[in-house]
Amino acid sequence: MRRLASLAVSIFLLLSGGEQTSAQSGPSQHLVQAGNVVYLGKFFLPSDDGSGNPSAGFSLTFGGFALGIGPDGQSLYYGCHDQGSRLARVTIPPIGGVASVVEPCGRIASLGAINPVDPNGQKLGGSLSWNGRLVVSGYSFYDGGNTAVATHFVGSDTSSLGGPYRVGADFPGMVAGYMGVVPLEWRALLGGPALTGQCCLSIISRSSYGPSVSVFDPDQVGAGAIASRMLIGYPDAHQTLGRYDAVGPYYTGATRLGGVAFPAGTRSVLFVGRHGTTFCYGEGTNNPALHNTTGQNGGNLCYDPTDPNKGTHGYPYRHQVWAYDANDLVAVRQGVKQPWDLVPYATWPLTDMDGGNGTASIRSATYDPATRRWYVVQDTGAARPEVHVYEITNALLQSPRLGPQNFSVRNDPGAWTFSWLPPPQSGWTSYSLEGGWSSGATDIGAVPLPATASSISIPQAAGTFFVRLRALYPDGVHAGSSELKLSGGAIGAPPTPTPTNLSAVTTGATVVLTWQGAVGTAVSDVVIEAGTTSGLSDIVAGLSIGRSGSFMTPVLPSGTYYIRLRAVGPGGTSTASNEVNVVVGSVQGVSPPEAPFNLRVSVGAGRTVSLNWWTSDHGPAADAIVLEAGSRPGAADLIAGVALPFDEQATFGGVPPGVYYVRVRAANGGGVSPVSNEIRLVVP
Repeated sequence: MRRLASLAVSIFLLLSGGEQTSAQSGPSQHLVQAGNVVYLGKFFLPSDDGSGNPSAGFSLTFGGFALGIGPDGQSLYYGCHDQGSRLARVTIPPIGGVASVVEPCGRIASLGAINPVDPNGQKLGGSLSWNGRLVVSGYSFYDGGNTAVATHFVGSDTSSLGGPYRVGADFPGMVAGYMGVVPLEWRALLGGPALTGQCCLSIISRSSYGPSVSVFDPDQVGAGAIASRMLIGYPDAHQTLGRYDAVGPYYTGATRLGGVAFPAGTRSVLFVGRHGTTFCYGEGTNNPALHNTTGQNGGNLCYDPTDPNKGTHGYPYRHQVWAYDANDLVAVRQGVKQPWDLVPYATWPLTDMDGGNGTASIRSATYDPATRRWYVVQDTGAARPEVHVYEITNALLQSPRLGPQNFSVRNDPGAWTFSWLPPPQSGWTSYSLEGGWSSGATDIGAVPLPATASSISIPQAAGTFFVRLRALYPDGVHAGSSELKLSGGAIGAPPTPTPTNLSAVTTGATVVLTWQGAVGTAVSDVVIEAGTTSGLSDIVAGLSIGRSGSFMTPVLPSGTYYIRLRAVGPGGTSTASNEVNVVVGSVQGVSPPEAPFNLRVSVGAGRTVSLNWWTSDHGPAADAIVLEAGSRPGAADLIAGVALPFDEQATFGGVPPGVYYVRVRAANGGGVSPVSNEIRLVVP
């Protein structure tokens, strides 16, 4: 036990204690467990679409992409041969039967417009029949320059699909795949009726390091701007589930996702895919003795009898379900959590398709809410394509896999002591104590504990963090306890002072905030909360704005905002400041300035970053410059609006290593200009 406690100290170095909090919950419904996903069998497809065309594009062999339920509820949209990027529709026969072709392999005329820079490398992502229309997504197979611009098509059928259209403002590689339906009782809570997502594409920095899904309204496709909100996602800057070269239960470079299901009457959002249990990059070999050796061509070899190609390998593979609690998605929608804060409440393998022999592969999957059946296409390499069928049963586990019970923390002299009761059923083999800097995250680390443990003590230190305990089962299910949000300071640390005298001055479409009372060594940061009504944080929650005493927001849409601040320090997070009510709009008769241009950047010694730009001599004069920076193109998730000197240059020292996308805007009383050119800044 002393050895485990020592390990815990090194991982949870900044643990501190406080009260447990939670977001507003959705409907009180059960969570789907492994025993609810029941294998029914498989049916078969003909090898071609019956059109008599011998080319590969009209074959169903090596197909199975963009699976979706047909408009009659008794058929499936089915992506044809990998080389064709065409979409067919087939009947759903009885288990063991053979499907017939309803619509032959049809070409999507403007598929190449997804990426004008690389019009020939596009793939089908997903399909969804919605209100009498067909919605189809597509993506660039290998978008090395991250130049894709759109994702979704819409029409009455395959032959009439128009587009492509862009969904939301996130990378296309986050939304350009599988789609699914949100149950009626969850639509208002999540902000839309349907889901769209993608995972784990080549050039992973444009996609998600694990399951990703955004909420959207399919009726908006083709009718103007398509709003979306990412509810689960792990972009390059937030690899919560694991790094590309990691080996863990949630993500590796060999992970592939096929589809999403949100069964009505439950609070579970389920993903199905393939997961690698190892990691190796190189050429595949069927000789285990050559694993991680140098091949004849000078490259690394990876033991993988299922894939001889060069790339990422994770043999042996397994089909797997990732299960998320929909209440966590609601918390993201409310601004209480971020999409990358979420962690599956359970994962489990699906061994029926491959017998558990390590050869798992997946093309795509789709869920039918009417029948509760989940259709999954496995890439077997056989001439006779197969569709596997699962049912998500209504009988929500008579013996569910539950996590540890009564997980709690006690404040002992100089330490925090966690204690718990075992799960109410037998079979778990060990525990894992997980901690993160945000809800659901594991970025502090995980401490392995034996199945006989019922408590552990860790020295107290300063910080705010989130801790949960998982019970681990031999079949891969990880059932978690409730989560503790611990917020407080080291022993003897005074409470963090609350920001006071918060005031706001509106200048066009930006707001300058000033405050007092949260300065000095007792404060390490100040964070902002903003909502559409008093007391809410549904616009932003916990965004760092620094402790300088002033902050300029980025460009804001016209509207009313309710804003508060909190300070963070050794004593934990403070109470909220006074709230200011801000109405954003432009000064009548004053036009905003033109955009700055010729933005340049250089990196010097000590990771000193210098920015230079030019402001326009034409049009209305500017009286402020605002900096934006994000972890991806067009984003402002790192710096949402900081006032810069007006002398066309600024310097920052000690910038943390990373990749940043930087822009500036000019502002005056009439509003804020369009954005300047964007710079991709790499700080080594």
